[in-house]
Amino acid sequence: MGTLGARGVPDQAQPDVAAVSDHAGERANAVNVADKPDIPSQAVQAFLAERYALAGELSELDGERDLNFRLTTPDGDRYVVKVAHPEERADVLDLQSATLSMLSKRTLGPSVYPRVIASKGQRELETLESETGSHAVRVVSYLPGTPIADVQKHHESMLISVGRVVGQMDMAMSEFCHPAMHRWLDWDSKHSFSIIRERINAIRNDADRSLIDDELGRLEASLLPLYSTLPMQIVHNDVNDYNLLVDETGQVSGIIDFGDMVHSYRVCDPAHALAYLLLSRPGWSAIARGFLGGYLTACPLTDQEVGAICDFVRLRLCLSVTMSAHQRLAAPDNEYLSISEKPAWEALRRFRGADGDELRAAVDAFTRDSGGKLGADEILHVRSEHLSATLSTSYQDPLHIVRGLGQFLIDIDGVEYLDCVNNVCHVGHCHSRVVRAAQEQIGTLNTNTRYLHSAIARYAKRLTDMLPPSLEVCFFVNSGSEANDLALRLARTHTGRNDMVVVDHAYHGHTQSLIEISPYKFNGRGGAGKPGFTHIAEFPDTFRGRYGRDDPDAGTKYAESVRACCNTAADQSLGIAGFISESMLGVGGQIVLPDGYLRACYEHARSAGGVCIADEVQVGFGRVGTHMWAFETQGVCPDIVTLGKPIGNGHPMAAVITTREIAGSFCNGMEYFNTFGGNPVSCRVGLAVLDVIESEGLMRNALNRGAQLKTGLAGLADQFGQIGDVRGLGLFLGVELVQGRDSLRPNAELASRVIEHLKTQRVLLSTDGPLNNVLKFKPPIAMTQDHADRFIGALGRALSDLC
Repeated sequence: MGTLGARGVPDQAQPDVAAVSDHAGERANAVNVADKPDIPSQAVQAFLAERYALAGELSELDGERDLNFRLTTPDGDRYVVKVAHPEERADVLDLQSATLSMLSKRTLGPSVYPRVIASKGQRELETLESETGSHAVRVVSYLPGTPIADVQKHHESMLISVGRVVGQMDMAMSEFCHPAMHRWLDWDSKHSFSIIRERINAIRNDADRSLIDDELGRLEASLLPLYSTLPMQIVHNDVNDYNLLVDETGQVSGIIDFGDMVHSYRVCDPAHALAYLLLSRPGWSAIARGFLGGYLTACPLTDQEVGAICDFVRLRLCLSVTMSAHQRLAAPDNEYLSISEKPAWEALRRFRGADGDELRAAVDAFTRDSGGKLGADEILHVRSEHLSATLSTSYQDPLHIVRGLGQFLIDIDGVEYLDCVNNVCHVGHCHSRVVRAAQEQIGTLNTNTRYLHSAIARYAKRLTDMLPPSLEVCFFVNSGSEANDLALRLARTHTGRNDMVVVDHAYHGHTQSLIEISPYKFNGRGGAGKPGFTHIAEFPDTFRGRYGRDDPDAGTKYAESVRACCNTAADQSLGIAGFISESMLGVGGQIVLPDGYLRACYEHARSAGGVCIADEVQVGFGRVGTHMWAFETQGVCPDIVTLGKPIGNGHPMAAVITTREIAGSFCNGMEYFNTFGGNPVSCRVGLAVLDVIESEGLMRNALNRGAQLKTGLAGLADQFGQIGDVRGLGLFLGVELVQGRDSLRPNAELASRVIEHLKTQRVLLSTDGPLNNVLKFKPPIAMTQDHADRFIGALGRALSDLC
């Protein structure tokens, strides 16, 4: 029988490869699934009558190694009869019986574990002789309930119940020991890497085999270093969705099949249970939150264990599909052996996308360090004491965000928010490909441009290949403000002039030189007013301005103010150095420029001897859907382009690309050196972002999702008169709120209330525009159709409640 031992004590687990040879003899004697006992049910019935005084109808049940039956007596009582393979070790069977006995004794209330039924001779094991040998027979109580695999919807209360019961089981087993617990088992996670490597060729499909090989490489790097430190104990080791039963209320009524018990990593049981709960199910993050919320209340884990859960989930899935392929060779007609194969493959592929990111975020929120050491109140206090009061926060009750993955931001409580406003994490928060590029490069080399490294050359070539041929010289900097500041220097050095023409309400950055050309800043609170060398062109707003969308010449008419500014500059000074404009106006309220506007503006500026600067800091890299760069929608080619925000998916980097002529003018003897601009890490990150945009088809996705959203927003505009205008391209959209239908009176109060209401629905949005009445929509461009539907639904509910 078993004995008590120390709970969760780390054990020096044998290295995976060495373990194979150490247990070669034991493996040779392991039960082959093709040799499952084949005994007529009549013989089993006679045996039960003789040894247990039990009679009734036998129905065969699925099983991997045992021959299993459900026995139903004439009185309606039910039992499970398990006939073991002749080579099954007696001590392993005793391990199972002893564990069930221990668990039953430690359970308060109705037991969720099978109870071992003693024979007439008061023995837990009896021996059945057959032509194939001697078979150990056990009879256990039959537990009512429905396998979770057959439950259509996993409600939160059910997930919490499953987690709590599995945690209670693991906590009870943590102090239990048995001589047979150190046996060899192919399904033991300690040996998964060697087993998969040994049997991977059973997977016939080349792409599938390559996927598993790639997964193993990643998992070996993350898990093998932990194997000597993770806590170990006896684990169930097969908490799958067919071994977990629930009653009609969704509460756990049974945990069955203790045949795979082994001494292994404590984290295996919650990881395996979670792996099977995820199969063919949507909402992975919600499943993880419910299950782990229940489990950790009953069986606390270390942060190291919680951090390893997702990797153990993936490892189990890899082992499952490999074992299914291998076992099918030995027992091609046994469908039970492949019952989870198809959904396991599907889950492995989903792990590589947004589902995997969301799952990792949900699991990570359960680590004790996920939110740092300070709560929201403490953080606000420290900010007030040690950070400038000019730093604002979003929302009346600021969010304490600890993780960002995919389309979501996750707060300290593990609540996920659909991010519809962050145009910096362009391809999704913490995209694995971008993160991996940064990690690999920062662990190899990070230096400056005075040394040769290939990444900057590859990145410069890649960027210029995506731009018009005349834009062929790159400067790499660290932020959009740096980029626009350098663009000003280039323009002024090239022309020998200082004056700039800008669009009203524009914002181009936070440096002094940029504040001086940003009406949004110098005409706003705390601003010093317009400098004499800055000339403000009329705001080209076809919703509120002089020329509306019904005027086909609105673009050229608005551009006339640029001509006037150029003339004023010529009268007052040497003339203009340049004209700078966003290709779509962000702070101005998500304004789409009228057709022909930039073409006419560029003609006026160039006729006046100035250069044309396209500020693509917010709108570049495929956000508009139809083109990589928003200036292309206007049919123009600027002299200087500035890139920022999305360029590094959150990594601080930016770029300026210009003509060879302008770059040559800048080579006037003064060296331009940027300590961090163009460093190897930034260039690798930039390349990874471009790779993701291309490989995942994100520009086309921006186009499709934008069309979907504009259709949904138009429907809301028909329903709610407070929506005065819906505008934008791709995933750069604005919704302008007014007092009522046919009114231009701005409704900033409603806009603010809508933002707060959306937050309660776990959707993040913000406002913009000179009148603070425009809902700005600039999400990561990996947004899915479901995400877009969720946003439209949430906005509709907010307007319905508030209007």
